[in-house]
Amino acid sequence: MRIPELVLEKLRELPPDKQRAVLEFVESLRENGAPAKPLKGFEGLRISQTALQAIRRSVNAGKPLLVSAISLVETIYLVERGRIPLEAFRKLDATLRDPASGLVVAPVDEDVAQAVFKIPRETVPDMPDRIIAATALRHNLPLLTRDSRIQAAGIKTIW
Repeated sequence: MRIPELVLEKLRELPPDKQRAVLEFVESLRENGAPAKPLKGFEGLRISQTALQAIRRSVNAGKPLLVSAISLVETIYLVERGRIPLEAFRKLDATLRDPASGLVVAPVDEDVAQAVFKIPRETVPDMPDRIIAATALRHNLPLLTRDSRIQAAGIKTIW
């Protein structure tokens, strides 16, 4: 059996989300001529291939990835509670300060505050999650999240 037939046979055994990830990888190979390089600051994260490809497309297109300021506050809170190591915050902070990362902090401003009204409290009860979702809504961007409550809130998400 030739390689194309072997690849197709293996591809058919995968679930649809994995098939999509393979397709995006093949498109990346075709567009860039080489496997995609690891993204600086994203090494070792538990993130879906679909989300990783979306990040890669944005970075390759020179578009910044927004991180809600509330996410920084939440990270500090998790460090203080002993849920994540201080090094995790330091790595995030260093990545945000590195222009090559493509990450930019999005402030929680009046527009984000108004957008919170559009995120149903019954669906997303935690205020920090509502602020993160409202930030994506305010900037008209999809939100990279695996949180099923946010995914059910009626905003565009990627995972």
